[in-house]
Amino acid sequence: MKAEDDTAWIGATVPGNVHFDLLHAKKIPDPFYGINEKLLEWIEFKNWLYISEFEVNDNILKSENIDLVFEGLDTYATVFLNGYQVLKTDNMFRAWETNVKPFLKVGTKNTLLIKFESPVMKGLEILSKLPYAVPSMNDKKKTCPLTRKAPYHYGWDWGPRLVTSGIWRPVYLHVWNTAKIDNVQIISKLEGKDKAHLTCNIEIDATQDIAGEIDVQYKGSLGVRKKVMVKKGIGIYTIDLVIDKPMLWYPTGYGNSRFMSFMFL
Repeated sequence: MKAEDDTAWIGATVPGNVHFDLLHAKKIPDPFYGINEKLLEWIEFKNWLYISEFEVNDNILKSENIDLVFEGLDTYATVFLNGYQVLKTDNMFRAWETNVKPFLKVGTKNTLLIKFESPVMKGLEILSKLPYAVPSMNDKKKTCPLTRKAPYHYGWDWGPRLVTSGIWRPVYLHVWNTAKIDNVQIISKLEGKDKAHLTCNIEIDATQDIAGEIDVQYKGSLGVRKKVMVKKGIGIYTIDLVIDKPMLWYPTGYGNSRFMSFMFL
């Protein structure tokens, strides 16, 4: 990792962010001590580069689909694989994925380069084009409301202003053939406390028409299995499920744990 206008690379931790990497490399003082945050505002005006190399084998490259998946990029990122731009992002809160099979090579290292643009400079650019003011209680530069990024990064009454960038969630290659589950929506309706009716809308991406089965498991046991004819492309397939004596919802860390899983076979 390095600032775009710098020549020296430092080690980066993924998941992580530039402030922690700079701290670990002893390039900056502790951001949480005293008023050190004021000494570190230069970081938010820089563009930052991440680089990594990896190899793939023949078995991976023979797969029908190879997706590069980012569970979280913070925030304005342009992704290059072996010199080709494969992705551009603008939202910290969502996952991003893109097919990279055409750009991968076997027998040599693949180079992944990610450029993070300064969120503040990007925000100021957007702000300059607006014909009205944008209110922001915590950001003196007024760019926070324009960016899909954690608002507390811009400072709050309980925390410092550390407008960071980086790969803040895991990165991996997702290799798959024929079909995959993209998204799941569960609509629940309680019948008293003893029965729950669930409607499971399952989004499947398929490269061809295929007959298969969808398994819905609850607490590790098979809840329902349904045969489906999946059409090529992206489609939604619905399964209804009834659970007796359901374990009701609790906030994270409270109540008993419960698990639900979906598989396309």
